[in-house]
Amino acid sequence: MFSKTLNALETIYFAFVSPKEAGISKREVEIIKQRTDKEYSLVSPDSNPRINSDFKALSHKAGLSHPPKLIIYEANAPQCTCLHTGAIILSSGMVSLMNREELNFLLGHEITHFLHRKTGIFSSLLESLIPLGAGITTAYNSTKFGINKNNSIKGITALTAITYLAYKVTDKILQFPLAALDRILELDADRGGLILTNDFEAAKSALIKLENFYKKDTEELPKSKTDKLLQTHPNEKRRISYLEKINNQSESQKLENISPSRFG
Repeated sequence: MFSKTLNALETIYFAFVSPKEAGISKREVEIIKQRTDKEYSLVSPDSNPRINSDFKALSHKAGLSHPPKLIIYEANAPQCTCLHTGAIILSSGMVSLMNREELNFLLGHEITHFLHRKTGIFSSLLESLIPLGAGITTAYNSTKFGINKNNSIKGITALTAITYLAYKVTDKILQFPLAALDRILELDADRGGLILTNDFEAAKSALIKLENFYKKDTEELPKSKTDKLLQTHPNEKRRISYLEKINNQSESQKLENISPSRFG
């Protein structure tokens, strides 16, 4: 219960604090460890001058005077993510899978997430503070109705159970709007990646490659309507269709969509 609250406060903090330009924090190391079940090692930025050069160029095109911190690490799975700390992590598996143009689209996607990272405040409040508040409010109201009136063991147990139940029910319900919000933000980041690279074919190819790579792990799993509603990423066809629509827009319409102030 409280770990989600701490994560929310951490997200809010990093939304207003720029990440350090050099080095890697202990928190970032922990997150990378969670993303790979094998040993990993960090790759020196100097060993990837082309990637770093392209990343800086994309960051400047997005209006950032200082690019986000880019962390490249050795891992087989193709991964590229903007952490809540503001750093962008990229696995060697992603570098191997994508060509230069495709990788630039994915980096542009994550740079867009970085630009709009303050949106994470809203998600974090929904995900953690509201369920916690529901639990505390329920506990307070329960005492007014006489539960735990005499501070007995039985009363304390009942109050704890009611508080926990209120938290879990609220948490479960909120998963649906949070997943929907995540899908919207993914499409928005796709749009940013396309605008920054202006290469629809590379964007399409990158999404197809990722879909094909992870399909073997998920195609045998049955998906109910609930599972689909809880997906945080739109499917490949939806994303490509959306990008095709953006690609057909005028240049002025495209540029309006990459504004860092779009989400406040």
